[in-house]
Amino acid sequence: MTSNYSPRLFVGVGIGLGVAGYFAVRAHRRNQTLLAKTLRQTAPIRDRVNELRGSAADLFEKSKDVAARQKKGVVEAVDAGRQAYRQAVS
Repeated sequence: MTSNYSPRLFVGVGIGLGVAGYFAVRAHRRNQTLLAKTLRQTAPIRDRVNELRGSAADLFEKSKDVAARQKKGVVEAVDAGRQAYRQAVS
């Protein structure tokens, strides 16, 4: 009884593999096309993001410089205040 089903089983498996292979290749091509299209569409966005990233880095460096100058000014003012207090007390 099993010997009668063996050829049918192999034919069914073969047909199934063929159909699966066809759809897998078709899906792969469709996905590849969709991915390429998406990458082309996002290229200007990526360029703008890179520009903004550079601007943000420059702005961060400038803000660090400003903060350092302000800190220096505050430290100098505190030192001057201490010295004035010492002179007033003495």
